[in-house]
Amino acid sequence: MSCESPAIVWFRQDLRLADNPALAAAIATGRPILPLYVLDEVSPDIRPHGGASRWWLHQSLESLAANLRNHGLRLVLRKGAALDVLRELVEETGAAQVMWNRCYEPAAIARDTSVKAMLHDAGVDAESFNGSLLIEPWQIETGQGGPYKVFTPFWKRLRELYQSPQTDDLPDTLSAADEVAGDELAAWALLPMLDIHASVWHEGQSTLGDHGLAFCLLLVDAQRGHPIYPVRNPGGLMRELIRRAKAGRLD
Repeated sequence: MSCESPAIVWFRQDLRLADNPALAAAIATGRPILPLYVLDEVSPDIRPHGGASRWWLHQSLESLAANLRNHGLRLVLRKGAALDVLRELVEETGAAQVMWNRCYEPAAIARDTSVKAMLHDAGVDAESFNGSLLIEPWQIETGQGGPYKVFTPFWKRLRELYQSPQTDDLPDTLSAADEVAGDELAAWALLPMLDIHASVWHEGQSTLGDHGLAFCLLLVDAQRGHPIYPVRNPGGLMRELIRRAKAGRLD
């Protein structure tokens, strides 16, 4: 493959540019970068997104795409089984490498194992990274080789092994791969599930942070189906939760 063969960065649960080891590794190769997100709800045992997570996903992908554009990259969206999508995209682009951050659900592990085998058979470098854990589970064990059962020695060993991730700023402009076809985010129809305006997303993210916003979205989604007191205005409830958080009364 030529030196212009791109590196595909497969975004999954890590829809961010900062503290993203797969993206950092792709940049370090010097290859043109092709950012990819696959909406995979058909691979075996992969759970489909619920209403709250679909709304969250739309906003996160929109934000990720905007951040990538600021660095000269275009996020490619495709829908289908990840194995098939990646096989097709590698054939289209002649990609030399595919990089992603690991997921740890059993179905995701099985899918990623199949993807990695397919890529290796195609002569494509496939590399995965820890993008969400302090340390990989298999990297910490007792002197006898088993898992820790007492917290104190586990915590001591974890602190010995843990290394802070690199958080270098991204270059202003990154080398982009040639454009390929992708879906329009609106075509995935993720937003109508909750009927919450995008402005609420931005306000909630700045007030609650990502984890707090996700928790509130789950609450709102659960209340929509309440048998006695169903929520008629999900956006209004979200704004009320945000107001309570600002006043220190969210409990």
